[in-house]
Amino acid sequence: MTSKRLNPWFEAGEWDYVKGLVLTRDIKALDFFQVWSSRCVRMPTGVETTISLLQASRDMNNELGLSMSINRFLNHVSHIGMNTWGVSKLHEAAEKLKVPGWIVDIRHETTHGHMPSHTILRAGFEVCWSWICTNYWQNKAVTEPRPGGWRSLEAELAGMLECFMYLKVYHIWGTVHVKDIEETHEDVYSHILSLWSNILGYKLKNVGNLNNITVKQAQGVVRAEILNLDIETEVLARVLVNEDLLVPEQSFLETLQGEEEEDNVEIPPDLVLVWKEFIEKIDERRGARILIDNLVERIGREDVEESSKEFAAAWVVEISEGLLGHSKTLKLNKVHGTDISHLESWISEPSRLVQMMLPCFCNLAGVSKKKEAQLDLLLSAALGEDISPNSKDAKEVYTIEDLGLSIPTENANKGWKRENGWGDQLTKTFRNQTWNSLWLPESTEWLPSKQEQDESDYEEIPDFESEKVVWPGEEEFTEPGTLSAFYRVQKKPSSSPRRKKMKKL
Repeated sequence: MTSKRLNPWFEAGEWDYVKGLVLTRDIKALDFFQVWSSRCVRMPTGVETTISLLQASRDMNNELGLSMSINRFLNHVSHIGMNTWGVSKLHEAAEKLKVPGWIVDIRHETTHGHMPSHTILRAGFEVCWSWICTNYWQNKAVTEPRPGGWRSLEAELAGMLECFMYLKVYHIWGTVHVKDIEETHEDVYSHILSLWSNILGYKLKNVGNLNNITVKQAQGVVRAEILNLDIETEVLARVLVNEDLLVPEQSFLETLQGEEEEDNVEIPPDLVLVWKEFIEKIDERRGARILIDNLVERIGREDVEESSKEFAAAWVVEISEGLLGHSKTLKLNKVHGTDISHLESWISEPSRLVQMMLPCFCNLAGVSKKKEAQLDLLLSAALGEDISPNSKDAKEVYTIEDLGLSIPTENANKGWKRENGWGDQLTKTFRNQTWNSLWLPESTEWLPSKQEQDESDYEEIPDFESEKVVWPGEEEFTEPGTLSAFYRVQKKPSSSPRRKKMKKL
C-alpha cells in the first residue's frame, strides 16, 4: 500500500530548478514560492523557513530582518524538537538538531531587547541557512516519497482529527451535504478535500466521492478511522494540544467566536462540542488531567504566540470546571486524583497566565484559600511584581510640580517624598573648570564609521557547514538521501522510538 502526498511543485524538475536557485541564494526563488503557495493550503515547513531566510538575505545590513529570520528558523527547530523527540526546551531541541547553542542565545537576546552585534547576526544567519540547505534542500527524499506507508502515527492522527474538526463544526452548524460547504466556504472545502484525499483516501476507497455523502456520514467515517487507530491516550492528548486542534488557527477561531469582542478569552461553545467526545474518552482511560499537563507545557513554550497561550489557558479553565463538576458540557470524573505534586508541577514555571490559572489548580488540588493567597504572593514575587502593602497606592502618577509640595503626614508613604539633606549641592560650582574642558583632546582616536565596521564584519564571517541530523529510526533506512523524520511520511512501526521515549505523566 502506497501513501499519497500532494506537493506544491509540479514535478521533480521544477523542484530541482528551484533548489538550484535556493542553494545559490537567488531571490528569484521567491517568485516560485509565491506560485507554490497558490497550489496548496499550507506550504511545507522547510519551504516556509527558507522563504523567511531568503527574504532577509535581500538586505544583509538590516539587523532587524536578520534577527527575525533567525527567530523564525528557531521556531522551526522548536517545532521539530517537540514533534520528533517531545522536548519543549529550545536549547534541548537545538542540541538534538545540531544547531549551535549561541544561535539560541541570539533569540534570547533579541527577545529581551538587546540586539546582538551585526557580526553575530550575520554569522547566525549563515548557520541557519547552512542547516536548512543541508537537512532539507539537499535531500532527495523530499521529492521522492517511498512506498510502504511512511506515515507517522501522530501525523496521521493529527490529519484525521483536523478533518473531523471541520466536519463536526459544519455538522453543528446544520450543514447537510459536504458539497454545500463549497458554496459558502470554498477555501475550507478545498482543505477538507485535501485532508480526506491525503490521509483517508487510500483507506476509504469504498466510501465513494466525498461530494455524494452527507456531512454527518463523512464525520462518522473519520471518527471510526480515528477510533480504529492503535493510539495511546498520551499520544492523543499530546496531538490535541500541540497541533492546531484544541487551539485552531486564528482565522478559524474568529469564525467560531463571531463578531462579539470580549475582554476575557473563552473557548467557543461549538469548539467544546467538537472535542467533547475525545476529551471524555481521554478522561475515561487516563484522566483529563493529562490534558492540563500538556496545556501548561504549551503555555511555557517560547515558540507559541501569546494569543495561543491565552486560549490554552482558557482550555485549562474549561477542563478544570469539568473535573470539578461545574461544566454544563464536559462530564468528567470528579475523582481526578490531583494533589500537591501536580500543583507544584503546574506552577514550577511562573508566568502571567499561570498566575491566572492558580485558582483552578488550587481547587483541583484541594488547597485552602489561605494557602492559595500565599501561593499567589509567591508567584507575584517570582514575576517581579511589587507586593508591598502600599504597592497599589504607589502606582499613582505624580508630576514634577509635586516635588515642591509638602506631603501631609497621613500620606507620608504615598508618592513623592521631600528630601531636605541636599543643601546647595545641586547648584554648587567647581573651580578651574570651563566649557572647554568638555571637549576631547586632538589626540583622541575615533572608531571607524558604521559602514567600515560592516565591511570588516563581512570579512570576519567564516563559511559554516552544518552536520546532517541523525533522526529517530533513521538506522532502519540506510540508503543515502533518506528524508528526515520531520519532513517525510514515516513507516508506521509496531513500537515507534518516539513512543518508547515518551515520558510517563
